[in-house]
Amino acid sequence: LEEALEAIEERGMGVNIEITPCPGREVDTAEAVLDVASRLWGDDDAPPLISSLQYVSLETAFDMLDSWPRGLHIDEEITSWKEIAEHLDVSTLHALADGLTDEQVDTYIDLQKPLLIYPVNDPQRAKELLRWGADHILSATPDLIRETLQPMN
Repeated sequence: LEEALEAIEERGMGVNIEITPCPGREVDTAEAVLDVASRLWGDDDAPPLISSLQYVSLETAFDMLDSWPRGLHIDEEITSWKEIAEHLDVSTLHALADGLTDEQVDTYIDLQKPLLIYPVNDPQRAKELLRWGADHILSATPDLIRETLQPMN
């Protein structure tokens, strides 16, 4: 993590650091990741986005680095996602593309936070999600997606 963040910071790039802890290690993992990130990230640069599906990990990020942006990964099993997002003052919402409907996108957009959808590797699906109102598409094939979406710009 340290080497990757050093390379990213040196190049002036932004990054989304996703905290994905094993069960029972939500706080420990977040503390370790945030300790490394806070030591390496320059004060003059925009801080990285810290995201997680785990509420406890994001709460740890809120407690440790409250000025850093946070992104909540939304899972259909978490019915209180809106309350969690508001409590933790998240900057972004992250939704899994598989099975996502336009009605769900509308519900997420109602919170008035940028909506990131992942993973989207099919250009036609990317077009559809953007048409529904997604703000960003996260993909393992960004060149293909970008090439296909160029006419939309």
